[in-house]
Amino acid sequence: MGPSDYFQRVSDAVEHAQDQDRIQIMTQLYNEEIALCKPLELFSLGLVHLSKVTVMDSCTLRGIQIDHVDVIDGKSVLIVDCLIETLTISNSKNSLVCEGSKLTNLHLKNSQAACFTRCQIQHC
Repeated sequence: MGPSDYFQRVSDAVEHAQDQDRIQIMTQLYNEEIALCKPLELFSLGLVHLSKVTVMDSCTLRGIQIDHVDVIDGKSVLIVDCLIETLTISNSKNSLVCEGSKLTNLHLKNSQAACFTRCQIQHC
């Protein structure tokens, strides 16, 4: 993907992305579910709201508001400066690092490595 590629839906950008691509999400409300099955970075410079993100590979989420994030067997996940209603981490044997984010509900299910730094967590 080149820097001038533009997609109406985040899921379309994810589908066309190559491993290690960085996808900048434009300021908007996106009512869609995103599945990350390859190593990518999703980031925003403005207010972005996503309904659901399912992580099944290494990825970075930066500066995004998300209703629900599921991390399933994520290899290495970094969440920075995000606002997340519900974060569920299931069967993750590798690392999840969350920095400077606000989490309303956190659910850990059979997970071995998670680090939360400068995070606000209301319910765990």
